[in-house]
Amino acid sequence: MNLPLKWIIVLAVSFVPSLAYSIYIRNIEEYKKEPWRYVALGYLWGGIAAGIFLLISSLIYGQVEREHEYFQFFRSISNVFIIVILFPLVGEGLKAVGLLLVKKELDEVEDGLIHGAILGLGFGGFANVAYLYVAFTWQTEMIGGYEIPTLLFLIMASVSTILLHGSSTAATGYGVSSAMVDYDYTHLAMYFSAGISIHLIFNLLNTITIYLELQSGLYYLLGLGGVLLISNLVFRTIRARLLKLIEILDIETHKERTK
Repeated sequence: MNLPLKWIIVLAVSFVPSLAYSIYIRNIEEYKKEPWRYVALGYLWGGIAAGIFLLISSLIYGQVEREHEYFQFFRSISNVFIIVILFPLVGEGLKAVGLLLVKKELDEVEDGLIHGAILGLGFGGFANVAYLYVAFTWQTEMIGGYEIPTLLFLIMASVSTILLHGSSTAATGYGVSSAMVDYDYTHLAMYFSAGISIHLIFNLLNTITIYLELQSGLYYLLGLGGVLLISNLVFRTIRARLLKLIEILDIETHKERTK
């Protein structure tokens, strides 16, 4: 394949969805939108966190793959522990550090949701560059008697990864902003645990789809579609919570401006 064309496709599939979601999340607020410089800072830290995470995983396994796909090559109980427990802890911890870079902007509870989501979307976008470059191919796979382009699987996996990281770090961000604004440290522990749990469940479901792929390509396609659906539902739930918080705040802001 032409190398420049491969890079164009990889970068487009990796960054177009994550940047589009980031811009959408930032623009949800009607009043006092988050400054672009802090949005960019959070997104870029997500990329740095992704690089550190990829370095750690490659040191463990000697190659770069999506977290759950290591199960294809290293099938053991200890490996399931690394994929399902250790990776979510490390990944969410690295992303949470980025919230300290934008803590100046976390002066309202919903700000944590916004900056957390954008940071996670940056993580997913940059991580996908490495994942897609390694896995990219023009080949097809036979599913249920039909030839399905492998690129379709990669796009589905890319979007589900982006939604996962956006959702999990939005939950963590909500906990951090609750602690900073309302001094609610119970929410900090609760929502950081929720972020880890979202990541954990995602990796567990994907590990199961990897197992099913060994049995049937059709099961794998259904499993991947299910993971994408769940990721979308979780992200939509986070977005609904964000919209509710912003609606309440915007009503209060509007009342103050019209006094």
